Amino acid sequence: MQISLLRLILKRFALGLVTLLAISLLITVGVEALSGDVCTAMMGQMASEDKVAACHRLLNLDRPVHLRYIEWMVNFAQGDMGKTLTNHREVVDVIGNRIGNTFFLAIASALIAIPISLALGIIAALYRNSFFDRS
Repeated sequence: MQISLLRLILKRFALGLVTLLAISLLITVGVEALSGDVCTAMMGQMASEDKVAACHRLLNLDRPVHLRYIEWMVNFAQGDMGKTLTNHREVVDVIGNRIGNTFFLAIASALIAIPISLALGIIAALYRNSFFDRS
């Protein structure tokens, strides 16, 4: 029993990693395919070509997308999520500043949803094959 449970946990963990990898790859390809030039958007249409080229070098946008993705994956695996484009702050710091509010919101939502779900489940169990059980 223990080995099958461990196998199930490892399988779910591996599937979770594959899912995260697929999502990150889809987002990278989607952003690359759909977005315009980030540097031109940041600097405006009147920016000189030299400044736009310097911005491309600074943000590593002058490299192919597959190399940037691999570099991002390696850095992400090491705990480096990069910097924000708007104010050049570490992404980890930005997330860290907001994680407390996120947990508070999640707990508050659970405290509202769980009692309502339990009540509806009990009502559905008490009135089997009725409107409450099938709605």
